[in-house]
Amino acid sequence: MQFITNGPDIPDVLLQAHEEGRIVFFCGAGISYPAGLPGFKGLVEQIYSECGTSISDIEKEAFERGQFDATLDLLERRLPGQRLSVRRALAKVSQPKLRRKGAFDTQAALLRLARSREGALRMVTTNFDRIFHTAAKRSKQTFKTYSAPMLPMLPIFSWENPVEASAVWKGFLWSPRLYQPLLTAIKTYLLECADHYIELGEHRQQFAIFLTYTALGPTEEYTVDELRSAIDALPQDGLEHCARALTQALEGAADQREEYWRNRCQPFWQNIWPKSRDLATPQIAESLARLVIASRKEFPKALALVSDWLEPLEHQDYAVHLLKESGLSSLFPEEALQLLSVLIVEQQWAPSELGRCLEEISQAKPDLTQDNRYQKLNTYFQTRGI
Repeated sequence: MQFITNGPDIPDVLLQAHEEGRIVFFCGAGISYPAGLPGFKGLVEQIYSECGTSISDIEKEAFERGQFDATLDLLERRLPGQRLSVRRALAKVSQPKLRRKGAFDTQAALLRLARSREGALRMVTTNFDRIFHTAAKRSKQTFKTYSAPMLPMLPIFSWENPVEASAVWKGFLWSPRLYQPLLTAIKTYLLECADHYIELGEHRQQFAIFLTYTALGPTEEYTVDELRSAIDALPQDGLEHCARALTQALEGAADQREEYWRNRCQPFWQNIWPKSRDLATPQIAESLARLVIASRKEFPKALALVSDWLEPLEHQDYAVHLLKESGLSSLFPEEALQLLSVLIVEQQWAPSELGRCLEEISQAKPDLTQDNRYQKLNTYFQTRGI
């Protein structure tokens, strides 16, 4: 049904559900554009500008995937002052221009549209601004607010109604929040999602990442057994996203990587990550190669811990580049040689920085030049290096 000329065609089933009070409105940053506030992407960009810092490589990777919440989480871990610095910048760039024409018309309309017959407001928003409150005051509407975990609509996250739950989780995973009270409140439903991974569609990658960050903790109320069972329930592509998130979390810890490895990544790997090597994939191996390199001085222990999951890489240059840049070939020559010998198989061209890694290994421990693995890699580089 169309309500305005050339307007959208609203499905009858949606109109009926609205009449019955079964619609929940999820409102994002776009509704605040008329008040001069940016979308989530623009908000992140303005926070970086306000903090006077440039985006790091790992933060840029999350940003370009549209994972803006994860980008800010990584920024908080890197900056001096961490969470407080980012939140101060957030408050400064989130001031709406309420005198603009139509600044809060959308919010006022939504406050009317999102009500049931009984007048109950069924709306969820992750917006940082308080324009809804301004709109309610100016339009003489009232409503009750609930902050997590005291949310009256939490049961709709339950998978007892798969169609409804799928829609709700897709909305939540569009921009999830690692907020402890909310994690506690949705615990049962969140863990159930692992058994409905495929039903999450294009948002399943975000679920795997969110579950990994939840498991890295510290997260109250979740037991190791519960988190292990949820990770175990994921298919291979889910584990690939978990491995990537694990690596991103460690890389984002900046100068605290060794501590983050010991306190977060190592316990996660030992207690939660699946034990079956049958689940290994080249994509997981690539992430884990980056993981062990990112562990810095914990490199030997990290390598020993994940070595069974490593395998030759199709795209070897980036891992070799990271190893060369890390200086680990000089600090831990035996372990660096072990890693290279696992990751590298002969291709048309050898990684351009392999020779430098081998040189650092030979300088740090000359005896290793007699090792068969070293000689094989050196011959490969000499014949096929660029």
